[in-house]
Amino acid sequence: MTYNDSSVDKAFSKHSGDFGSYPDGSSNSVNSFKNDLSSFIDNPDNIQKPGTWWGSEGTHIFNPNTNQWVFINSDGTFNTAFKLSIEQMKHLLETGVVK
Repeated sequence: MTYNDSSVDKAFSKHSGDFGSYPDGSSNSVNSFKNDLSSFIDNPDNIQKPGTWWGSEGTHIFNPNTNQWVFINSDGTFNTAFKLSIEQMKHLLETGVVK
């Protein structure tokens, strides 16, 4: 997987608290966030499911116990990450789509 800086920056600014505690928006904090995302993606306890996010094909990686979720585009680039609501998790499990 590769990280696009704009996607990471957007996810960090909106949803970093869903994956950990980062002191600020410095490059060190963003790199820690990326490391935490990579660990999450590589965790064999998480579920991978093909599907879509806003019309983009890719892979959902999620943990149904924590509701943490990452979407990887079909070209292998990081798209976004955040905690799903209960309704979003249910829809993902039933349809492969996150709204």
